[in-house]
Amino acid sequence: MPVTTRSTDTRRSILDAGQRIMAHKGYSAVGLKEMLAEAGVPKGSFYHFFDSKDAFGEAMLKSYFADYLTDMDRILTRSGESAAERLMAYWQHWRQTQSVDECQGKCLAVKLGAEVADLSESMRLALKEGTEAIVDRIERTIAAGLEDDSSRLTVTLAPWPRSCMTCGSARAS
Repeated sequence: MPVTTRSTDTRRSILDAGQRIMAHKGYSAVGLKEMLAEAGVPKGSFYHFFDSKDAFGEAMLKSYFADYLTDMDRILTRSGESAAERLMAYWQHWRQTQSVDECQGKCLAVKLGAEVADLSESMRLALKEGTEAIVDRIERTIAAGLEDDSSRLTVTLAPWPRSCMTCGSARAS
């Protein structure tokens, strides 16, 4: 059966709704009824696109990582910047989008990682492949920074207060 735009939109709506809800509640806490109501599609539509909830979970994780890696590649492959600048831009983007301020529900890999590892082999493998792809990109960018000499590690130690040097007691000068 040919894939239509409407069919693709419905599948995308189900994936997006599931990701939004599961990012906050977890995989096991979300039923199909809740997810499909959020997506605005009838229950029968789910099985047209996915054989099971596990098949859905695998597709959702693959979609999440594809989107994440596209954003990551956009940042890490910019021209006109050193590897270190690109890597710092990635970390800044990560802090803005994934970090402590209202971080609940932003990183699907972290949210679902421990939960689905024992539930579904296909989802565990999707998580593994996605996280390995992220690590690979970071590793390649660090290697490029070492090659272009932009990722040198410079450590500056702040002077220790005298009280710290003697286990908390002030030291006489």
